[in-house]
Amino acid sequence: MTTIQPSRPTLARDIGPILDAWVRPVLISGLTAAIADTIGSALIYSVFLHFSISPLGFLSVRTFTYSIGWAVLYAFAYNTWPALRRDARQPRRILNNAFVFGSAIWILMRFVIFRSSGVALRYMAIGWFIDVCFIAMPIAWGIAHYAPRGNAEAGVAPDGPAA
Repeated sequence: MTTIQPSRPTLARDIGPILDAWVRPVLISGLTAAIADTIGSALIYSVFLHFSISPLGFLSVRTFTYSIGWAVLYAFAYNTWPALRRDARQPRRILNNAFVFGSAIWILMRFVIFRSSGVALRYMAIGWFIDVCFIAMPIAWGIAHYAPRGNAEAGVAPDGPAA
């Protein structure tokens, strides 16, 4: 008689279903934010600041990288904090979350990632508006709309990761 030894848990088997459940929401919201940021920035700078630049001038790998990174950060917060998941049931609260998240993006981008001084107030206000409307809102909506709804959908059993 042979006995089957229980397999030892591995990181890939424990995290695999969770990653599978979160890749789609992160990619959809991150790519939507990158496209919205590209088009929105081009429109705002051409209309309000009278720069003649095409949307392709704002299109870069850096835009997509930052948008995916912010989407990963928001997805992590969404998965970690039950209050964000509760707020995702109402559109007004998704807008509130996007406002807070976009302001945090602006603060981090302005004072930590790209330190700049001597920028006119109107440029700072436009940058904040772009971060809130064209980056944070698509990310907050995409994660709230496409995120797994419960433990079973996320690949997590009630007592821990799926085997």
